[in-house]
Amino acid sequence: RILAALISGALLAFCYPKFNVGAFIWIWPVPLLLALWTLKSKKRKYLRGFGLGYLSGLIFFLINLSWLHHIHFIACLLLSFFLAGYFAIWGGFAATIGVPKKDVSTLAESNSYFSLKAAFLNGSAWCGLEWVRGWLLTGFPWNGLGVGLANDLVMVQTADIIGVTGISFILIFCSTIITSLLLRLPYEIRNSSLKAHPDFIVGVTLIIIIFFYGTHRLTELSEDE
Repeated sequence: RILAALISGALLAFCYPKFNVGAFIWIWPVPLLLALWTLKSKKRKYLRGFGLGYLSGLIFFLINLSWLHHIHFIACLLLSFFLAGYFAIWGGFAATIGVPKKDVSTLAESNSYFSLKAAFLNGSAWCGLEWVRGWLLTGFPWNGLGVGLANDLVMVQTADIIGVTGISFILIFCSTIITSLLLRLPYEIRNSSLKAHPDFIVGVTLIIIIFFYGTHRLTELSEDE
């Protein structure tokens, strides 16, 4: 689980300069969510989720804020250790309230309703924490999740409607659905009970709408020039 948390943080860091591997922005939470959703201890689930989220955030900020090394090494460390707390809060949330179904033992048998509910809750929690980080505690909105799509001109055009925070919501929403599907599909295959997944259809439809809107906007801009 610790390795999964570290992998998630590193994958997210790779989405920003100087790496710019933007494709990871859609899947970076998957290892972390898999680790959070399969926690066995119910009593300490929030605390363990908090810890795993903190590790993920710490590795992300240590890489993402590496430019601060040239200014002040201690400041870089302290800021990273503080900002990782936002990931920790989200990790605790995703491990408890943001699980597709309350009973961990039946996660694989969960349905699309619980998946969509978890996707909405996790996305909302993430956006709320980004807003707090940007405007209240630190006032440091550096590289919100939506910024990871900066090099994908088509997909970021919706920012004129929903803002960067809205894009962050969509990314967490879709990655939550992907994680839920990864848990359910093996179970369905083993039990020969494959079924439709409306939650996946909702996620794909959302991405298609964003893609066509972005294409339309870029076409309009080209014509104006």
